[in-house]
Amino acid sequence: MFKLIDIVVAVVHLSIYGILFYNFGPVYGLCGIYTIYKVADMILWNFFNIRIMRGVDLIMYLEKEKNKSICTCTLILDKNDHKEIKSDHFLYLKNKLLQYTMKNDIFKSKVLEFLGIHLFQVLPDDSKTRTLCAQRIHKIEEDMNEEKDLIAYMKKVSEYPMRKDELQWDLYIHDNYQGDKIVIFGRVHHGISDGMGTMLFLSSVDGNKNLSAIPQMKNISVFMRFTLFLLSPFFFLYSLISDVKIMGQDNPYKLKEGFSGKKELAVSKTYDFEQLRKCYKRYNGMKFNDFFLGCIGTGMKNYANELGYKSLDRVGMGIPVNLRPPPTSLEKKLTFQNCIGLGACEFPCLEDLEKTMKKGKIAVHKRFKPSIMWSSQKIQLMLKYFPILVNNLIVDLVSGNIELAVSNINGLRKPITICGYTLEDSYFITPNVFNCGLCILGASYNKKFRYCAYQDASLEAKAQKLVDHIEKIIEREIDKNDRHQN
Repeated sequence: MFKLIDIVVAVVHLSIYGILFYNFGPVYGLCGIYTIYKVADMILWNFFNIRIMRGVDLIMYLEKEKNKSICTCTLILDKNDHKEIKSDHFLYLKNKLLQYTMKNDIFKSKVLEFLGIHLFQVLPDDSKTRTLCAQRIHKIEEDMNEEKDLIAYMKKVSEYPMRKDELQWDLYIHDNYQGDKIVIFGRVHHGISDGMGTMLFLSSVDGNKNLSAIPQMKNISVFMRFTLFLLSPFFFLYSLISDVKIMGQDNPYKLKEGFSGKKELAVSKTYDFEQLRKCYKRYNGMKFNDFFLGCIGTGMKNYANELGYKSLDRVGMGIPVNLRPPPTSLEKKLTFQNCIGLGACEFPCLEDLEKTMKKGKIAVHKRFKPSIMWSSQKIQLMLKYFPILVNNLIVDLVSGNIELAVSNINGLRKPITICGYTLEDSYFITPNVFNCGLCILGASYNKKFRYCAYQDASLEAKAQKLVDHIEKIIEREIDKNDRHQN
């Protein structure tokens, strides 16, 4: 239910929009709205260190209370790189990480709310802020020796609530994993960091020497930016219709009674990326993402058949697409600029992998054209000026029929160091973005790949069973490829 204050604030905001539209028309009215809030944004930032939260950030903060939006990464470091540190690796890491967090706005900011608008307040570089940051870095005392211990702890820390009036991140460090390793569990609210933001965090702690490990993203020309800006309302309308058109059907991946607040997590085996590349190269014109999504679609179909849902042949799939190019220099501060294109499509779930890949490729490519993503990004810029009530309505409208959210971190391609320690391995989970109960994230690092299924525990389908079915598909394809080569 909406609070009375939300309704009052919405009426005030919408009255301002209505007056401007009535007196100046839709085009000049829209420009007027943007100008008013843009000027307010500039004044707040330049004089009070407060920035209005972007649309995508706001979407993440408006999720259902039981559906916590926390990105969790697990980093495994090699202690042998610092043999001179005889005892307290935790203290050394804490001091190094504090130096980094104090340099970047996203790690020293709090969330405020005023008249229906969410704001980030960046705290000053002083001893009080350093103390607050230091309080977010914790030492783990319990035993941790095997991968199953890591996965269990990932699940546990991902469920800890993160109050919105506190700093939106924390770190948990175990400094004696398997005798010669350190494990860092990092959590950050998805509203202030995404996949690329996580990659930048990993590569930034040691400075620019890790920059070459980040895959560079292509940018578009100024002319194309201007053209898409003018056309974005039309593209957004098309994209909105596509979202609303998705046909929900009864299936084991659909939330039936809302979020329970309890989570399930399953992590796949680790695959050699070159091994997977040989698999999808056997299919004409297919790329890695086509193979990754195809294995998910076929695995979901097979598991649905096992559960008695024979008629399931498609799901509503949301794919967050990161449009933000990384900075040219890591000396620049990381700010609140996620720039993610959000959208959904009907994705096929078929028993035949090749058909799933072909039909899935058409569905995804048709739905996620750069122009549509650009439109989504532009509309998010407008969303940050809308009151909470309006944002809630928009989020519920465009995400009501999505069963599954899928992301792929095209991660760090080369080994890197974190605070002088070699990063040996990493695990990631992502929150259940949109109003769906299941999120699958694929992550690659140093030519290795794994994925995880993170879901609300109330789903009939279970994360580990789904992962088992997807693994069967992948391993069948690896076996086929081996036989073909021999």
